[in-house]
Amino acid sequence: MDEYKDAILKNYKDIDEALEPQSFKDEPDVEEKQLFLSPWQLVFRRFIKNKLAVISFIILVGMVLFCYVLPLFYPFSETEIFYINKETGLEFRMQDAGDGTQAQNSILAALQKPSSKHILGTNQFAQDMFARLMYGGRVSLLVGFVVVIVEMLLGVTLGGIAGYYGGIIDTIIMRVVEIISAIPFV
Repeated sequence: MDEYKDAILKNYKDIDEALEPQSFKDEPDVEEKQLFLSPWQLVFRRFIKNKLAVISFIILVGMVLFCYVLPLFYPFSETEIFYINKETGLEFRMQDAGDGTQAQNSILAALQKPSSKHILGTNQFAQDMFARLMYGGRVSLLVGFVVVIVEMLLGVTLGGIAGYYGGIIDTIIMRVVEIISAIPFV
């Protein structure tokens, strides 16, 4: 018994301190132990765990940078036409033709192969293909974003109406949505 008493008392000054009820003053509050996250933090954590979503997001950001930021630094626009001077063999832009005499002694720089000047070459109209690819991507991205926004607005509005009124209105809206969903994509 004395061994047991000694084991208990080795962490305390006397027997009264050892028998005193434990207080929870030293323990952190329950709120400090728990991790409280906002809804956006929860969404972000879930997003980061989904590898495919992260890769898709990186690709989408890359496409936006390619189509909207890179044209600011690229020297050619999508509508510029290039010519090659017959005498010198030098390439120049239509706006660099000056008084027009240089343009008279030149041919279109059409269907050129990729080079350091034209990364993807030129098309049959002597326009830089890399510039056209950047500007064409803008249209594709814009169409995609507009479609998503319109679908979201329509879905939230119809869902709100169906949820608020319920009953026959909900049934009608749901049947219309099911009929539209049954039409195959073209």
